[in-house]
Amino acid sequence: MAKVLLPLVLRLDNFLRKLITTLSIQYNGGIHPKHDILKYEQWFIDRLDKEDVVLEVGSHTGEMSKKMSPHVKEILAVEIIPKHVKKAISMNSMENIRFLEGDATKMSFPGIEIDAVVLSNVLEHIELRTEFLRNLIANYSWKDNNPKILIRVPMLTRDWLPIFKKRLGIYYLLDSTHYTEYTEEELRSEILGAGLKINSFETRFGEAYLVCSK
Repeated sequence: MAKVLLPLVLRLDNFLRKLITTLSIQYNGGIHPKHDILKYEQWFIDRLDKEDVVLEVGSHTGEMSKKMSPHVKEILAVEIIPKHVKKAISMNSMENIRFLEGDATKMSFPGIEIDAVVLSNVLEHIELRTEFLRNLIANYSWKDNNPKILIRVPMLTRDWLPIFKKRLGIYYLLDSTHYTEYTEEELRSEILGAGLKINSFETRFGEAYLVCSK
């Protein structure tokens, strides 16, 4: 009986998690309650300086950019999906943010030295992540040739259930656009494989937060 029912229940769990997210956003006036609970934006802000020029990769519709903008000198917010960029521009009133459409590994800003990179829930959406990080670092001029690289990613080891689903061949990722979710060993291996140094590594609410450098 368990072998028949368990896969059905696990798939139902996936459906219910999506439904809970949708209803929670509606209940909370269109804003995901995770922002107030996780406070992940503040983690990034606390590691940036007032004079920093920040490259934010995967800026989506600009919510993160706007929260960081009072705390830094300038933000170059790069997003590859056109509709997200248009929405970010239409809703932006901050003078120190530039919302830009394109592939961050193929762009350049002549004459601008960048102090920090923000990658908030970005790497898991990229298939060739090590190559992406290498190209990103090679593509820009960095202040003192040593940028602060701030990374946030979801962990596979957030709970036992995703690992169990994976073993049973049940869909286990948090989002259909994710290529991966990490174990600590896998994440460290990818970061080091890209030629980066991990200066700090912490987890909270099932996500990893890293400060890296060249």
